[in-house]
Amino acid sequence: MVDAPAQTARSPLGPGVVYAFGTAVAMWIVGFLTHMPGLEAPAWLVGVLLIGTQLGVAVLAGRHAAGHGAVRVGLLTGLLAGVLNLLILGGVLAPEDPAQGLPAGWIGTVGAFLGYSVVASGVGGWVGGFLAGHEKATRPPAYWLARFGIVAAASVVPVLFSGGLVTSHQAGLAVPDWPNSFGALMFLYPVSRMTGGIYYEHAHRLFGSLAGLGVIALLLFVLAADRRRWVRWSAAAALLAVVAQGILGGVGVAIADGQGDWQQVAATAAQLPDDIPADFALTTDNALSASMRMVHGVTGQMTFAWIAVVAAFLSLRWPRSGSEPRAVDGALSRMCVALMIVLTLQLTLGAASRHFQHFHIALTHTGFALVVVVVALACAFRAFRHAAPLPLLGRIIVGVLIVQVVLGFATLFLVLPYDSAGPKSMLAVTTATMHQATGAAIYCACALLTCWAFRLTARSPMSAHENADASVPAPA
Repeated sequence: MVDAPAQTARSPLGPGVVYAFGTAVAMWIVGFLTHMPGLEAPAWLVGVLLIGTQLGVAVLAGRHAAGHGAVRVGLLTGLLAGVLNLLILGGVLAPEDPAQGLPAGWIGTVGAFLGYSVVASGVGGWVGGFLAGHEKATRPPAYWLARFGIVAAASVVPVLFSGGLVTSHQAGLAVPDWPNSFGALMFLYPVSRMTGGIYYEHAHRLFGSLAGLGVIALLLFVLAADRRRWVRWSAAAALLAVVAQGILGGVGVAIADGQGDWQQVAATAAQLPDDIPADFALTTDNALSASMRMVHGVTGQMTFAWIAVVAAFLSLRWPRSGSEPRAVDGALSRMCVALMIVLTLQLTLGAASRHFQHFHIALTHTGFALVVVVVALACAFRAFRHAAPLPLLGRIIVGVLIVQVVLGFATLFLVLPYDSAGPKSMLAVTTATMHQATGAAIYCACALLTCWAFRLTARSPMSAHENADASVPAPA
């Protein structure tokens, strides 16, 4: 007879949740990139890429979680991923006029879609289990919780990238209402109407919804598998940050000038041309709405960094490092705090430059970059002398910082010459968006460096041997 802890260890739930969200995030990214205005891929290629992505992740799930039952993990992965993908399927099934509702037989279509998803991932799981051979070790819940922390943080990346495209294309007001889209439920707005600026803004909202569900699942996972009270509060804070971030972005849209009643907006949606410009808008910015959307851009990167820090708290390395003697380096943690302060100021300047497109703000942002580079390099080089993962984070910061400086100068010369009211070239949009995304990567890496610096270094010899964490995670 198998005892309860052993049954829990072999449960497919942990790996199933991890790979289900991983599948959904990967498939949504593929769908987003292959439907971007001007870059639309043929339907057959999109289908092949989506099926290949789902099968590929399922094979990884079956191989990596073979000890939990490769086929069971694959089936659960397919079911949960299929449920998440219903958020997109609603827009695919919706008619051109959202007021008409879903077509007859939509329940059967949903059932067939879920059935396909379960079978496809189940087959992939079986293949992965076959490839695993005799490597069928089980992993404790803490392992899968640590992996899901990474997946939850990764789910925010497409939110930031699509949000960067929204700002670069000046498409923040392309969808005039919130939380609906042109009066229709957001998840039932027809994909066929997602053109031009509407595509970028609506996709940004959908990615935000997926990330929000990921953080909700993360909090539930933490409550079920981690006893550390402060980690539970950290995960709850991440969820509150995501919710506040969504509200902040939505309110920034809702308070723009020119709002009409919802019936009129909904009617307008059905009359839009098939090919609208990227900077399309039915409403206009005012000082308050522009300011709120600027703050939304800043806090978005801060939220991403915090979720990544929570993932660090959940890592298997974190509790182990608490019982080890800490190196004496009081300067590193203080330097990292200073780094986060200057980075936040630089992030705010960059967001103000993008949203208000003021030449002097852009020059201030460019000049202050020198301060950021000096402080970041000082922290990175000092991190090299300490235990893992500080040297790795230092190398990442140095490498990404070099890329960011190059992108910054390219953005300066490609974006500023354009009139703020006119369309920008694809090169200018891509460069500015990559500059913003790389900035988010730097902010995240520096936040991780800061939390690990406090974890692994001590301010004085007296505290070098103190256990940094008196609490213990839930047993495997």
